[in-house]
Amino acid sequence: MIQRTSRPATTLVWEAGGPDLLHVWGGYVVGALVALRVLWGFVGARHARFSDFVYGPLTVITYLIDLLYGRGRRYLGHSPAGGAMVVALLACLAATVVTD
Repeated sequence: MIQRTSRPATTLVWEAGGPDLLHVWGGYVVGALVALRVLWGFVGARHARFSDFVYGPLTVITYLIDLLYGRGRRYLGHSPAGGAMVVALLACLAATVVTD
């Protein structure tokens, strides 16, 4: 049976160790997810591997210029710009996790 209380849900966070504890564990979860994605990027399925969608800087810049002129090539998976954004997102998340 569920017992009703008049305390807000935020009270449970404060009693469980405060927002600092929640923040720290959230960082651990994000770090673990980034680590798993990086691992999966090397050993995962074909289209999940970094070798399938990470391109060199010149290819990314050429793709973006072509996209501006309406000549952007179509890709089944991530485009070169999309692959660059995946790398940037993973790098930013990893940097956020390892800093205080």
